[in-house]
Amino acid sequence: MNILIAYYSRTGHTAELAVLIAEELTAMGHTIDFEKIEPVKEDHRWPLLWRTQWYWGGLVIGLVSNKYREYFIENYKTPEVDIKPLTHPDVSKYDRICIASPKHTIVPCAIERYLRQVEGLKNKKVGYFATWAGPPLKHFEVEHLFRPAADRLERRGAKLVSILGLSSVYHESLLSG
Repeated sequence: MNILIAYYSRTGHTAELAVLIAEELTAMGHTIDFEKIEPVKEDHRWPLLWRTQWYWGGLVIGLVSNKYREYFIENYKTPEVDIKPLTHPDVSKYDRICIASPKHTIVPCAIERYLRQVEGLKNKKVGYFATWAGPPLKHFEVEHLFRPAADRLERRGAKLVSILGLSSVYHESLLSG
């Protein structure tokens, strides 16, 4: 199979996982191309938190109200950032697409732009893998990253067929890790 791994990696952890997955797929006989999704201006932790500050109240309410959480996930508009020109702006020649990102509690802004900008997703099967710090919590990781990503892919005619999450105890905000 001809597979594209499109990834956004802010600290390098997601890029490392993308390479490991590519090595495994190559060993199985697949052909792999990479698309590095890069914001024109990289967000670091404080600007990212500032830009999404209004999101946090809804997130807290969603933890205690299932009905509100469903509404929030379906209606939340992820801010976008400009991304650098894509190496593979049309993915129609690929048999499968893998998208990878860190989890910023929401779909990362660079991935949001990528999903709106990339062409050729119609009828594609897509896998999504993500990295994050901390334990895998259903409401944060699954519902606030993978579900919205699946919705955005479906709007473009693609189908999310698999997900993979890798978590750790390290976080750049912590003094020790």
